[in-house]
Amino acid sequence: MNTKGRPSFIVRLYDWLLDRDGDIYGDERSRFAWYEAIAGSASVQSLAIPWSLAIMVWFVPPSAIWALTVVLAVQVISSTSTLPYLKAKRIDFLQPQKSSKAKLVQGVSMAAYVIFALGTTLGADLRKVADVGALTGALAGGMVGGFGALGAWWLFVKQNQKRVATADLSTIDAELD
Repeated sequence: MNTKGRPSFIVRLYDWLLDRDGDIYGDERSRFAWYEAIAGSASVQSLAIPWSLAIMVWFVPPSAIWALTVVLAVQVISSTSTLPYLKAKRIDFLQPQKSSKAKLVQGVSMAAYVIFALGTTLGADLRKVADVGALTGALAGGMVGGFGALGAWWLFVKQNQKRVATADLSTIDAELD
């Protein structure tokens, strides 16, 4: 609510877009499925767009960096526009994330912004002197290695979760005594 007791512009916009009483999304079951699909799509976009830009910024001419920056800014603004809506709905979005999945997604997301920033600054110098093929190979190798390491880490975590879930707690208690 704003100072006049009326919902903020963002809340009114989101309520209009969600079309709770309309027919855009169908009945309640269909609407819920649509909302889940839209949330999934937004989650993919929140990773794919910054990472696409973080990779592209290394290869475009310096004059094109501004266009990529505008796209990234639109992504950030649209993502952060959810915060006033969550606040109006009394959702605590500042609570620390505890799960390893949440931390992994946040880390991967933030890494794209760091790589983009490096690409806008350091990348301009590298483009002047480096062979584009070598730079492409280095970036591709780094990405494959990074995703390989993340995959190995994820498998390790899943195996440990499975081992703990299927462990006989009585034997573990006996071993601790």
